Parts: sequence; C-alpha cells; structure tokens
Amino acid sequence: MGLGAAPAHAGYFEEGTTRASLGFGTGSFGVERYFILGPGVGFFVMDGLELELGAEIWLGADPSLFVLSPGVRYTVTQLGEFMPYVGGFYKHAFIKG
Repeated sequence: MGLGAAPAHAGYFEEGTTRASLGFGTGSFGVERYFILGPGVGFFVMDGLELELGAEIWLGADPSLFVLSPGVRYTVTQLGEFMPYVGGFYKHAFIKG
C-alpha cells in the first residue's frame, strides 16, 4: 500500500456494498421475560454512507413486541487504520396484546 492509498478493508464501506447482521439475547418487559431476535441490513449508497434498517422481535411472552429501527451512518475511511463514524437512528416499538 502506497502513500495515500486506502487500506484493504476500506472496501467494506464502498458504494454498492451490503451488510447483514443477526443478534440475539434475552430481555424483560415488566415481569415478562423474552427471547430477542435482532436482524439488520445496511446498504452503502455512496462510499462511507450507509442506510440501515434493524428490527427486534421479542418472543416467548405476552404482549408481543416488535421494534423497527431505521438509521444512517457515515464512516470516514480516508484516515488509514483509524476509521471514526457518526450516525443516527430512530426506534419505534409496536406492542400487541
């Protein structure tokens, strides 16, 4: 890699790249315990700029919960190994039952 060249892993943040994630865990709402499944997907609309959509599905108790979370994140890839990012998101919970 020469001077000024982007690091090899900067390709993760290139325009057209897609990211998928899956998280899981447990949580509680009131006295109820839940198993939580959290899928997510992101798409880089330009180098470093990702539009993302995440969800949380709370299973195993009543009421049922579904959380939707759209967001945006910008990752600075021009600083070599140091890649800070800034972003924001919105969360909305849907409660049924």
